[in-house]
Amino acid sequence: MRRALFGAAMWRLCSLANTVICMTRPSTTFKVGTRASNLALAQTRHVVHRLCGLLPRWTFEIFPLAEPGDQDRVPGLESPADFFTHDLDFAVHPARDMPDPIPAGLDWFWLPWRDDPCDDRPTSPGQGAIGLSFRIGDRRLVRLRSLFVRPVVFVGAGAGAAGLCTADGLAALKACDLCIHDALLDSSLLAALPANAERIDVGKRAGHSLHTQTETTELILRHARRGRRLVRLKGGDPGLFGRLAEETEALEALGLPFRVIPGVSSLNASTTGSGMMLTRRGVSQGFCAITARMAGGKMTDVSASARSRLPVVFFMAGRAAASVTEQLRRENWPATTPAAAVFAAGTDEETIVDGTLANLASRMADSGLVGSTTGQSERETSTGLPVLLICGDVAGFRFRRDLGALRGKRVLLTFSEALQESARRQVLDYGGIPVSRPMIRFVPCLEEQSELRDLRSYDWVVLTSSFAVDCLMKSLCRTKTDLRGLPRLLVSGPGTMARLETLGLQADAYLATGSGLLECVSRNLRPGERVLRLRSNLAGAGLSDLLRELGLRVDDVVLYRTEPVGHEHKPRFDIALFAGDSAVESLIAQWGPERLEGKLVAAFPGSACAALAKAGISIDVKASERSVEACIGELALYEVSRALQEEA
Repeated sequence: MRRALFGAAMWRLCSLANTVICMTRPSTTFKVGTRASNLALAQTRHVVHRLCGLLPRWTFEIFPLAEPGDQDRVPGLESPADFFTHDLDFAVHPARDMPDPIPAGLDWFWLPWRDDPCDDRPTSPGQGAIGLSFRIGDRRLVRLRSLFVRPVVFVGAGAGAAGLCTADGLAALKACDLCIHDALLDSSLLAALPANAERIDVGKRAGHSLHTQTETTELILRHARRGRRLVRLKGGDPGLFGRLAEETEALEALGLPFRVIPGVSSLNASTTGSGMMLTRRGVSQGFCAITARMAGGKMTDVSASARSRLPVVFFMAGRAAASVTEQLRRENWPATTPAAAVFAAGTDEETIVDGTLANLASRMADSGLVGSTTGQSERETSTGLPVLLICGDVAGFRFRRDLGALRGKRVLLTFSEALQESARRQVLDYGGIPVSRPMIRFVPCLEEQSELRDLRSYDWVVLTSSFAVDCLMKSLCRTKTDLRGLPRLLVSGPGTMARLETLGLQADAYLATGSGLLECVSRNLRPGERVLRLRSNLAGAGLSDLLRELGLRVDDVVLYRTEPVGHEHKPRFDIALFAGDSAVESLIAQWGPERLEGKLVAAFPGSACAALAKAGISIDVKASERSVEACIGELALYEVSRALQEEA
């Protein structure tokens, strides 16, 4: 009953004049509505406290609105009848009590912070979670939401066998907590899901659908706003007769981020896989793909006239753009027909130059990506990037890349390979484009270390990097050392701790830095104990010297060398991330400090910041701790804060 009152009240509020619902009030203050009960106020203050920590430049004013019958011991199941009539920006509710569907005119999302410890009712969706509701179209709240939701990942399952799903698609399945899937796919693909992942089958069998397309789209929107790590698994390639646009357009309309991982279509499997290759030198230089059925199963027009209206894709046409577009215009294609050139499709260098048949060639020339059409170079473009031309109405459509916290920006990851995978995943989670260019590599020196063969003689091993953990474990595997005989482990840095935990190991002590180091050592280590400190050749022996001063017997061993990695080509990027001084020095030596001019720079605390400062490069985001998660998370927060200021 009370849930119904919630919906009725919100419906009345959202049916106000458009001037109220669509108004924008540039401000650095958020007005927050909540019920006036002590329970609701406590929950809202908790939310505001957390948001103030994330957005210190913004203020939050709480407006409790009383309702007859409010009692502290009864959680509020509806909002007061005048929510959003007081020029409020958003309202805070227990997530479990928000109506489904939410009333028209409102949008919402769940926060990741759990609350309501006094609630002893049976578990339900949203139990303990907190929901925020706001007017549809409020760009500030949509931008704020991008910190708390993850992109919906559309994955092409491939045609038939699970092996035709791509490596990226499989990785997305392994990381999700909810998979909404079609029927036409190899069911063994679902074995890749985590054991606790939820599965929802929305497939069509024998002409019968378990869910209508509208219901499927609503499922996606609902779970995306709950912050689920959602994979939408579609048969074949979702962009070919897969109704992908209906689902992505619904997400775009609400400003919810997503990304698409193409799959191997039945078009590829049935032709390339069988030998009926659609392009064969001397036989066929192209092909036409068209559906033979319309909505409802009716036969479609496949006449020459119908085929002539289809979009056309030209391969290897970088230098032939002017000739191609001119020929199409001579065949009565309108000069205003949308056209696009896609350079380096599917890579982190992908660039799209768009226009019409009338101006695409000149736009491509202005981009600097294509050289003279009369040149003798064998390269397709001046940059050596492959290019496809797409001509037809479809070239006028584009996915929005600016919906995540990082707004589709290219993020240069200079970390070593050891950190690239987690960094790439984090950037994708926040809606950025990872540009992986390791500026350094670590080379193990295991064969030189006699100390590693005699680990039992030590009381402690000190590890200060995740790669040191990897090197140690490789050595133990190579020498078939029994892990039960390991000395106690003293580690520094959250990344090192996390790496140990992924291997099923726990640190015996955490080595704090600064003033906390002395306390940590005195509490855990005794004078006279033997310590093996494992490090890189560039780390320095300062920590070992300090431990010796505290009465410990320390062997300082270089476990691996740090070497620069060269990159002849300079990629495009908007943001650069650094973990240490070696990566900074490597990039500057290769590309010069001017390469970072006009770029946003983020760095781990410590040596990376010192090296950037020495080079005269300003740091926009200095991470609070030495970990990929902290650095990229704080970068995302920085970008959202900037976007909010722009909106204000």
